[in-house]
Amino acid sequence: MAQPAFESLERRVPDVILLDVGMPLGEIDGGKVLARLREDPRGKRLPVLVLSGFGDHLNPDIMARLGVQVVLMKAEVTGSDVARRIDQALRS
Repeated sequence: MAQPAFESLERRVPDVILLDVGMPLGEIDGGKVLARLREDPRGKRLPVLVLSGFGDHLNPDIMARLGVQVVLMKAEVTGSDVARRIDQALRS
């Protein structure tokens, strides 16, 4: 199921990615999607904001190593908060 996202990356690189790392995408979860994205030259410097419902499975060291700019907890943010953080990522 994640394959269409990678095929899309071959056609056009987005300005930012909002990724739910806890959501299983078939045999690959969001964390593996992020790791694979960072292996691709087109995705190496792409701003990534992680959205998650469960903070206890997010390792801050791994997130930092994978270049995650922001980790947003679903229970703590509104749609406006997410939009503001995306805007900030696009400006940096």
